[in-house]
Amino acid sequence: VGEQGPGQGDALALAAGQAHPALADDGVVSLGQLTDELMGLGGPGLHPYLEVISEARAVLDALRAARALAEREGVPVSTRAAVVGLSQGGHAALATGAEQPGYAPELDLRAVGAAAPASGFREHWTAIGVEGPHQIYYAMLVYAFAKEAGLAAEDVFASPFAADADQIFSTRCAWSPSFDADEALLGVALPSDPSALYRPAARDAFVGNHDRLAAAQQR
Repeated sequence: VGEQGPGQGDALALAAGQAHPALADDGVVSLGQLTDELMGLGGPGLHPYLEVISEARAVLDALRAARALAEREGVPVSTRAAVVGLSQGGHAALATGAEQPGYAPELDLRAVGAAAPASGFREHWTAIGVEGPHQIYYAMLVYAFAKEAGLAAEDVFASPFAADADQIFSTRCAWSPSFDADEALLGVALPSDPSALYRPAARDAFVGNHDRLAAAQQR
């Protein structure tokens, strides 16, 4: 299983038949290869960036579906599985390894590989108050976590970005999957200055509660 990332916009959705680049490597040999689609990418609803439960269950459900399809079509495949991911996909791969015993114990998951996995450790949260291009990743985390907590964009983002937050995060990505220089990206729509991006109270709350936020991201 290959995992993609990072981003939230539907442009990151995989085209039909598209494989994860890691699975094309000469060092990867398997009886079957699968690249899953994380929740909210290419379909309805929010993509909860770096939310471990949704990531892990998307992968595990994809493995279940692949096994069922192979059985229905009479295609012999190994019952053993390995998960590999890069960046956001690496985070999803680690989440899959942690969630599999309780959520999908029937799956024979033999290995998990994570290359440069995205993360949100407590040290990272304090940098939310520092200006820089990294703010687009904090903004994706803040938006996804706020939505999961039932908060409105106006509760965390400053004007005028709060009013357009849903449209921005559902249509733009951190990078261009097609490497199109003209594609609308998050870095164009959002400022790199946190004082212009977040409401002061929300920004201070995120910095002051980084222990709790980091624990939620890694739960």
